[in-house]
Amino acid sequence: MQANVIISSNNNSLNNVQQYSNNVRHHYIEILKNVRCFNKNGDITNAILELQKALLINYNKIKIYNNLALLYKKQKYYYQASLCYENIILLDKNNFNALKKLGNIQFFLGKLNKAELTYKKAIQINKNDYETIYNLAFIYHNQSKFSKAKKLYLNALKIKPDLAIVYNNLGLILEETANYSDAIYLYQHAIKLDPLLIEAYNNLGLALTALNEIDKAIDIFKNALDIDSDNPILYINLSLAMKEKGNIESAIFYCQEAIKIKPDYAEAYNNLGLLYSMYNNKKEAIIFFKTAISLNPKIVESYYNLALEYKSNNNEEKAIEYLQKTINLDPKHSSAIFMLDALTDKNNEGPSENHLALLFNNYSNHFENHLVDTLNYYIPEIIFKEFLKIINNLNVKFINALDIGCGTGLSGQEFKKITENISGVDLSYKMIAKAKEKNIYKNLINKNIIDFLKHSNEHFDLFIATDVCVYFGALDTIFQLIKERASNNAYFVFSTENEQNKEFSLKKTGRYGHSIDYIIRLSKKYNFSIKSIKSVNIRKHNEKWIQGEIYILCLN
Repeated sequence: MQANVIISSNNNSLNNVQQYSNNVRHHYIEILKNVRCFNKNGDITNAILELQKALLINYNKIKIYNNLALLYKKQKYYYQASLCYENIILLDKNNFNALKKLGNIQFFLGKLNKAELTYKKAIQINKNDYETIYNLAFIYHNQSKFSKAKKLYLNALKIKPDLAIVYNNLGLILEETANYSDAIYLYQHAIKLDPLLIEAYNNLGLALTALNEIDKAIDIFKNALDIDSDNPILYINLSLAMKEKGNIESAIFYCQEAIKIKPDYAEAYNNLGLLYSMYNNKKEAIIFFKTAISLNPKIVESYYNLALEYKSNNNEEKAIEYLQKTINLDPKHSSAIFMLDALTDKNNEGPSENHLALLFNNYSNHFENHLVDTLNYYIPEIIFKEFLKIINNLNVKFINALDIGCGTGLSGQEFKKITENISGVDLSYKMIAKAKEKNIYKNLINKNIIDFLKHSNEHFDLFIATDVCVYFGALDTIFQLIKERASNNAYFVFSTENEQNKEFSLKKTGRYGHSIDYIIRLSKKYNFSIKSIKSVNIRKHNEKWIQGEIYILCLN
């Protein structure tokens, strides 16, 4: 009898549980109907309130949190959406979709360290989701962890080989090591996969510009504008390509087109300032730089460019003011630090490699015209004529010459006449590109001259360094390295700007002067005999001649 009672009691309990479960499910369905109704009518707030009620009945919570997260994202309540996904993960730690979507929100909010950890957990669960792999790669890319980024990008391509944006990003990684040729191939492949991928066109144009293939770059930017005619970045980069071509009027036109599309485009005004400065329209250039600053008070280069304009106008007080403002915004701005030292008579070990590379890359297109026609710089011709007098043999041929800081090849053109082989080394890749057009040099090396001399295994019987020492303070290292790389009885010919009071000093021009006594002391120290010292006019500055010397030394 009792057994029957017990069985009867269990049946009643099961019926009660079943009834409760049916009620909960019915209530849950009713809530979802209300949510759909509110959502359809655009009443997201009440839809969210209904889902919050659904959480209280403790039924199918993962689905509720998912729906809540979607609504929160619609309202741009990203923090609340992320909490929903976190709650899903607490209920199911292996829920891939929740991890992926949480990572996406964290990435969107700039919480890259959190996003990185979340994506890693997601990939451990699902190693074949190319989107998550790509997003983690993109984080590493932005953190300059290029090796990790490249590995993940390649993994994404194994899963989905037609990801155009991945080829684009791999191209950007190659550009970090100045591998523009291979980067160009990747950009072209990205465009083949997705003919509307504007990023790839833009990066392809920039890479071609970097390789001095300006006409091709211009065509690419114009093709991109056919696809996206309202893209101000494309107009700016087309303007820069026109500037590299020497077509300043077109460069100004395209810069102005960018401003028409985006009137608050500070970078465009900065570029206009640079273009007007090249036209020697200093007044307009200053106005544009100030406009850029008014639009973006943190645009560092506009402060620096303003300082240079004031310096060229002999307004040292204003130049110093804007150099200091540049440094306040960017305490590691090596060019501003160097120029401030020059204007305030502070000693300085020398300009940074970055400063010199930027200076001469920007200078390359009008370097020769400005140096020769405006500054009356004829040192390569003068020093070559003096050298011929010293060697007293017009038929002599040097076996292996090195033009240090060769620039566009002004000195190489002269000394090529008496050399069997001449190589040039320069920090500026754009100067190297210009020199290559002249077909003077056996080899052209884009490298810091100190690094080149330290690591080269070659020996040279003639070293040429016109307008090079002016960018170094102490010259001990140069003398020592030239001695190490010199053949027996090698010649070293070079120019300096004059210094009367110290061994060397940084001038307000941003170049160094060296005393004759200092050069004599170094010559003795490194076993060079002095064959000639001649005082000459080096170049003009503000319509006045800068005095200097040309030297011809021979290794004993």
